[in-house]
Parts: sequence; structure tokens; C-alpha cells
Amino acid sequence: IVATIIAWAAYKIIKDTISSLLVETPSGEDILKIKEICNEVSPFDSHPHHIHIHNYGKHQELTFHINLPQNISLLEAHKIATNIEIAIKKKMNFETTIHMEPLQEKFKQQIHK
Repeated sequence: IVATIIAWAAYKIIKDTISSLLVETPSGEDILKIKEICNEVSPFDSHPHHIHIHNYGKHQELTFHINLPQNISLLEAHKIATNIEIAIKKKMNFETTIHMEPLQEKFKQQIHK
């Protein structure tokens, strides 16, 4: 019985430790806040998706993808992503890395369904 209690306690400790090192999905409230910030900062509807929080000890990092029009320059796309990262840092205190993707027509149609 004692061995079972120790094994169960060890399992819970290991599970909690590993879970904190893996990728987490933010709360629904945080996802809405991220989308709101993107809409405020970006001149385009950037469709944020693949939103994840990575835990590195006491440091948390937010990563996600945005879609931007294919015809804008790389410099303009980078400025938009950087401005979103800065706004998220100020409003949510997350270090953020954004992956930019070209908005494709078929994806655009799926979003508006």
C-alpha cells in the first residue's frame, strides 16, 4: 500500500512537471484577447491561429500564425507582426513569436463560412 501511494505521488509530480514543459493552449479568454489585439494593430484581418503557450521555467512564450495578403512586401508583413508582438507584450506580458503566412483564397473562403 505504501509503495502504491509513493508511486502515485511520483506519477503526479512527474506528470505536472512534464505538462508544464509541453505546449499549452491558452484559455478561451486569452485567445479572444490575442485576436482582439491583432485586429486593433493589423490593417488586415490576420486570422490568428495555431496559438500556443510554451513554458520554460518561469518564462512563458506565446507563438501563433497569422495570415496576411500575398501582395504586401516582406517588410510590411514584418512590421505588422512586430507591432502585434509589441502590443501583446504591453497588454498581456507575453514574449511572442509570430509566423506569417500568405492568405490564400481557399483559406479565406473557409474563414468566412
